[in-house]
Amino acid sequence: MATCIMLKTLRLTIICAILLPVLIVTATVALAFYVLEKEPLVHQNSPVDYETVAAGKALLKRVVQQVKSADDKGITLAITEGELSHLAQLGSHTFARLDTDLYFDGGSINSRVSLRLMPNPVGEYLNLVFQLGQSSEGVGVDRLAIGPLQLPGRWLLPLTAWLADTLLQEQQASLLLASVRGFRIEGDTALFSVLPRRKSGSLQRFHRLLELRLHIWRREHAEQGCIPLNTKPANTGQQQAGLLLL
Repeated sequence: MATCIMLKTLRLTIICAILLPVLIVTATVALAFYVLEKEPLVHQNSPVDYETVAAGKALLKRVVQQVKSADDKGITLAITEGELSHLAQLGSHTFARLDTDLYFDGGSINSRVSLRLMPNPVGEYLNLVFQLGQSSEGVGVDRLAIGPLQLPGRWLLPLTAWLADTLLQEQQASLLLASVRGFRIEGDTALFSVLPRRKSGSLQRFHRLLELRLHIWRREHAEQGCIPLNTKPANTGQQQAGLLLL
């Protein structure tokens, strides 16, 4: 009797071991058929120019200075739609196949992303939509769309922060996210309420990376005779390791 039960258990285990990879592959293919699309939501971005990089650098410098001067009551960061759009452009410039845009719509910040995949019969584009609504209880993604698939998105920013903390082996991203108490939109400006948990180096490091990117951009275009080559970023040895972020 015991032998019979053991044989049945063994057969069931073998069947599950065979079927599970098949089910995973089938589910993955089915999901790809559902979420991949033939056309992009965002068409190819124009190349990032000097003004975009400089605007991103100026924004990060201003934010860093304001955060440094924050007291126990916190501060309010005013960031325009255009400034956030420049940051989105810088982010998409990191990956050749990624195109993004960002805009305000009523009381929310909306970002659309199109990832160009290799040619395939299902669809060459993975389109994503993120929506952050006004809130006085932190900041998070209220709406997430992957192709036609609609999902709750509150888990996305905490997961992103956790992954960044894990890769960087420090808690800077989580602290940065936790310091944002909420935001509201007035006209073309988003007002972020920030209460730093402790002095975080994330913004300073990102600002230094933008300075390095700006310096490299100047060197690449110096031969044109229209870009003065008169700035040198500090600590280039450490910054080169993080240049892939830009």
